[in-house]
Amino acid sequence: MIRKYSITLHGHRTSFSLEEEFHDQLRALAAEQGRSLASLIAAVDERRDERDNLSSALRVHLLKNGVGKRAVDKTVIESAATIVPVADIHRSVDFYVDVLDFDPGFMARDGSFARVSRDNAVIQFIHTGDPDVLKATANNISIYLTVDGVDRLYASLQPGLDRLGEGRVRAPFDQPYGMREFHVKDPDGCLLFFGERIG
Repeated sequence: MIRKYSITLHGHRTSFSLEEEFHDQLRALAAEQGRSLASLIAAVDERRDERDNLSSALRVHLLKNGVGKRAVDKTVIESAATIVPVADIHRSVDFYVDVLDFDPGFMARDGSFARVSRDNAVIQFIHTGDPDVLKATANNISIYLTVDGVDRLYASLQPGLDRLGEGRVRAPFDQPYGMREFHVKDPDGCLLFFGERIG
């Protein structure tokens, strides 16, 4: 996402627009050079061609100073998946697919493991018959799913959610920490938070 930034250069307020990723790289480069962000931007501004705007000059400066190489060399964790111990793999998969509109993925033939996904969220299930482990699932495991359009999502899932037992669903509400959420408990009691930042 492109954002507009303001800075004082040569005694005057100047604005420029950069993608957040470029701005982050600019700050990292300034830190590497042991200088302030304002000092780095002022140096680029002094050297730029008058025909180029400051935003373009900053992008070119970053590319010339190894940002591309740092991005290639950097290892990136592309995703994460929660592993939830459950009593019945088929029951869990059916719930996530039929009620929460997840897509079914891999399922072991012996019913010991399965995976479901929706958009960028992946949840994996591992079968257990241990009552202490299942108690931990019900009392200690939660999954937070950040969504775009939490009220729309709730409305789309409501027919299935309305069929769940009492105490398993909490309709959308605003949290004091700035998130709007609804909550769902899966068949093993794992608590799912679906949340969206307010505003």
